[in-house]
Amino acid sequence: MQPLKESFIYNKVMKVRILGLLSVIFLGSCNMTSDSESSVEGGDSLKVDTLEHEQLDLYEPMVIPESADELFNDFFYSFLEDEDFRKERIKTSFNNQSLLVKEAYVVIYERESDLSLLKDTSVKSVSLDWISWEHESIEHYRFEREQDGKWYMKSVDEEQLSDTPNGTFLAFFKKFLTDDDFQMESLGQPITFILTPQEEEEALETTINEEEWIEFRKELPDLSASIVCINYGQTAISHNRKSVLLEGLSSGFQMKFEFDNIGGEWKLIKIEN
Repeated sequence: MQPLKESFIYNKVMKVRILGLLSVIFLGSCNMTSDSESSVEGGDSLKVDTLEHEQLDLYEPMVIPESADELFNDFFYSFLEDEDFRKERIKTSFNNQSLLVKEAYVVIYERESDLSLLKDTSVKSVSLDWISWEHESIEHYRFEREQDGKWYMKSVDEEQLSDTPNGTFLAFFKKFLTDDDFQMESLGQPITFILTPQEEEEALETTINEEEWIEFRKELPDLSASIVCINYGQTAISHNRKSVLLEGLSSGFQMKFEFDNIGGEWKLIKIEN
């Protein structure tokens, strides 16, 4: 009997589940409707009071937890969401408001062990790199954890894309994100897709072809104008493999894209959630 994971039915089920998961991840909202449009006599006053209370709660000031500085991601979430907190933590000139509205950030890495830096409380410096594809430049916003244990933006500097350790891969990645024809030429045949549901112990594996990739990419954030890379100090020496972690700080969403250099050409060979 053909193994389940290789069967046509399994692949179809997997793809439905994947698309369903993406809808939850990227749309991230529910349409709430009342069970009934009719009101119960004598209950209207209670409903109005409850509604007014809920609306007031929406405008309560954000409370920054004491643990916000333990991990850079936790700090950065508060940095994005609270203007007063942000002003307190900036010790240099800052005028790039676009940095604050990205729906997703990326981490470019080579070894799986590098991802441990995201949860490493001993990390003392992080660079937030704003990359403009049009100008082929990188603005480095450098954060440091000072002796008081708090993160601060300490300096800003700029360099050309070609001068960075990941310059060659970033040149490819720019074209991959901005040129549809080149992107299709840079897809693995097929692309491995690995899904690890929280409710199941084993990862589920399938593949997607070019047509399915076209549908899949519609659910991804638009990174064709610029991206923001978070550099925790991960290595950048390999010319054979690069992985891109796409991360939503507020949603907790993560997705990995693995690229291999095959015969001198970068190819997207694996996507993992």
